[in-house]
Amino acid sequence: MSKIYFSFNDILLIFISFFFPPISVFLKSGCNKDLVINLLLTTFTFLFGVFHAIYVIAKSTSDEYDTLNDQPTDNYPDNAIVVILPGANNNNTIPTNLPPPSYAESEQLAKEQKQFLYPELPSYEATTSRDDVKH
Repeated sequence: MSKIYFSFNDILLIFISFFFPPISVFLKSGCNKDLVINLLLTTFTFLFGVFHAIYVIAKSTSDEYDTLNDQPTDNYPDNAIVVILPGANNNNTIPTNLPPPSYAESEQLAKEQKQFLYPELPSYEATTSRDDVKH
């Protein structure tokens, strides 16, 4: 028997499916045959629509975790945090001998990230109030 793991989003969708099952099916699988089947089941018998919505959520969740479990984990160290992005190839190797970044390096990375994400924001680091005041 395989395990079924539910994320917070899946639990929220199951909760929504008790009130209006087609919304939870649409949010989980999009506009496809599952949505049409669920709309028909909900129209004729509401309880079967709820059961079908829970089935769709559980089925797609187990498919996602099966895909993640198929990923090779041979070349990762035990303490590595691995993030697998959709569509990313898994041929990269993670170096195991790198030291953690220093405080100055992490501050520089945070500053670069802030400048990249929010280029329109003014930087208050370079100016002081004394520069603006004339004597």
